[in-house]
Parts: sequence; C-alpha cells; structure tokens
Amino acid sequence: MRTLEYTDISEARTKLARKIKIFVLSLSIVLPGIRCEDLGKITGTETLLIALFANASTAEFLNYTANQVAVPQFSKLLVATNQLKTSATAYQTTQDATTLADLQTNWLAARRIFKQSEIFYINRSYLASNYFHRLDGYILGETNRPVASDLNTAATASPSTSTVDSYPLTRKGFAALEYFIFDNGDGVHDATDTIANINTANTGSAGRRAYIVSLANVIQLDAQRLYNAWNTASGNFAGELATGTGSFGGIKDAVDSFINGIVQLEYVNQDVRVGVPAGLTLTGTTQFPAKLESIYSDTSYQDLLSSVEGFELVYYGNTGDNDARSLSYLVQFQSRTLDARIKTKIAALKAAIQGRINASSTLKADLTGNLSFVNTEVYQRFRDLRTTTATEIIGILGANALPSNADGD
Repeated sequence: MRTLEYTDISEARTKLARKIKIFVLSLSIVLPGIRCEDLGKITGTETLLIALFANASTAEFLNYTANQVAVPQFSKLLVATNQLKTSATAYQTTQDATTLADLQTNWLAARRIFKQSEIFYINRSYLASNYFHRLDGYILGETNRPVASDLNTAATASPSTSTVDSYPLTRKGFAALEYFIFDNGDGVHDATDTIANINTANTGSAGRRAYIVSLANVIQLDAQRLYNAWNTASGNFAGELATGTGSFGGIKDAVDSFINGIVQLEYVNQDVRVGVPAGLTLTGTTQFPAKLESIYSDTSYQDLLSSVEGFELVYYGNTGDNDARSLSYLVQFQSRTLDARIKTKIAALKAAIQGRINASSTLKADLTGNLSFVNTEVYQRFRDLRTTTATEIIGILGANALPSNADGD
C-alpha cells in the first residue's frame, strides 16, 4: 500500500505555514473588534475568513485532481487504445494464437485504464462524461449492453469504422469488442471458448474480422474524444473542474459534484455490479450471472479492482508525488483518524479482490460457490466505502449530498 506522509515534507509545511500565517494575521485584525459576549460565535468576517481558508485547499485539490491526475490518466488510456487498434489490425491480417492473445492482452490493458478512469465520470449530465458511455454503456442499464445475437447480426454487414461510430451503445465499445475476441460465437462463456475455437469463428467470417478492426478503431476515436474533452487545449473540462467555472457554479459546486460522483460510482460497484448479479439487494435473492460486467472475458473481479484503483488514485494522488494535493490531503486537514480509516478500507477491499484474482477465481463462479465471501468481502466493503464517502467525507468537506440512487440501506 502506498503511504504519503505530507507532514514530513518541508515544502508542504512551508505552504501550510504561509496559509496559517495569513489566517492568523487576518484574525489579529478581526478579533480585537469582537466583543466579549460574542466570543464563541462565528459570524460575518470570521466566517468569510474560514471559508476562504477552506476554499484555497479545495481549489488546490480540484486543480491537482483535474490537471495532474485525470488528464494524464486519459492520456494513458489514449496510448493504450492506440495499441489496441494496432493489435486489431494485425489480427485482421493473421488469425493465430499469437495475434489473438496479443489482442486480448491489449484489450485487458486498455480496459484496466478505462475502469480506473471511471472515477472521473462524475455525472452523465456533463458533455465530457458522455464519452464514457460510448466506450461502455453498462452503467446506463441493461438496455445499453451488447447482446450476442445482435452483434452477430451487425457483423454480417462487415461494418466500417464510420458505420460503427454511428452505431448505438449496444453495438460498440469495449463490451462489443470483448465478445468477438473472447467468445467463440455462441454467446455463452464456457470451456469451449478456447483460442483455437475463437480463431475458427473469426477466420471463417470476414464480417467478424472487419467488425473487430472497426470496433478497435472507434474505441481509439472515443478515447481521443474523451481526452480532448478534458484537455485544457481543447474542451477544457479539466479547467472547468479545477476552477469551478463553465459547467460548475463555483468551487463548492465542483467539489460537491465530484465527491457525489464518487459516491455514485461506489453505489454502482456495490449494487449494480455486485449486488444485483449476486442477489444481495432488495430486488431479490436470485443470482444472475448474465448481469455481471465483462461476461465474455469473465474478468468482473479485474474490473472491480481497477475501479478501486481509480478511487485510490484520487485519494492518494499520483504514485511518488510527495506534494500531491489529493483527497487525502483534504481529509487530513480535518481528521487524520478518518484519513487512516479510509486508507485501511481501500487496502482491505483491494486485498480481498486481488486474492480471488490470484487464486484464479471468478466472480461468476463465486456467485454460486462462494457467495458468503462476495457478500462480506466485496459487497459489504463497497457499501462501507460508499457510506463513508457519502457521510464522513462529505461531512468534513462541507459538501452537499446530491440526490442519488438508493438501495434501501
């Protein structure tokens, strides 16, 4: 687990000391004018000073998160999807064990970065967030998820890149490409989905091969669009988030929106990605493996781990950045105890999921063979992380909890 001790950093201390000095000097001007009977009350100018002091910290957090974490992460996604595109082109030329394995590896690599980046989704109402849907419509509900029979139908037309670009969410993105490179064409993930059988299905269909290349091309295009939407040189959503302008009504609105976006993501992880498929929600106790994410590659655990890694990235900041103005940086100002608890929760959830991956276990298999683990170590830990974010983090930052999905707990 990464550990960042900001109090041991001289530069960070210097900046904090400078803020405190300004704050104290300001109080030295204000306090003499306060009457004895007003001591203990915070009104007027005092409130403004405290607000300004807190606002400076949240502004640093937003600027760091938007420009030093989010934009570089989308740049990594763009690089990964470029590699995916190149791999798909090579596979179109030669369908063998080597080229298919390479294509699968590049899909998994790009997928991991994409899932880590979901932490920046925030809300579907923002234009920049819509590019997430184009890459993967899972979070929008079952009607936006690809269906094998429909993908097979689309493949018969040997769709070009421009055609796939115009397709609905059910016919493009990571999930659509996943089907063609991890499934042998029958739409059921099982032991028959071997490299040899998948290659046989693709070699025997020019339409499938054309569709694979076009899907990879459009994934790269949408990754480019997502990066451009955030990049300060083009769409500049990062600049808007950093300063609370444009799409946001000020610094506080930007913080509210971002933190509530994290709460919503943990709700999706808890209930939509785990709870509903596992039968752990108020909707019923029946297991629905088909409702899992990444059903053709059977990598739902990897998806969940990557999502937690995204939360960790925002909470800690970039690896090795000893001056990170991360979410932990904000929480530490208010409560070191809470900061330590959150870090423990992140580490425990990661360890639980990583343990199943290391054991070559899948979430699909655990729904029936190890449901108690799924409940206590995955579902409940996501619930705990969501609750902590929705109550304690929002509480100490003074953010407003926005209307959200509810699962009755």
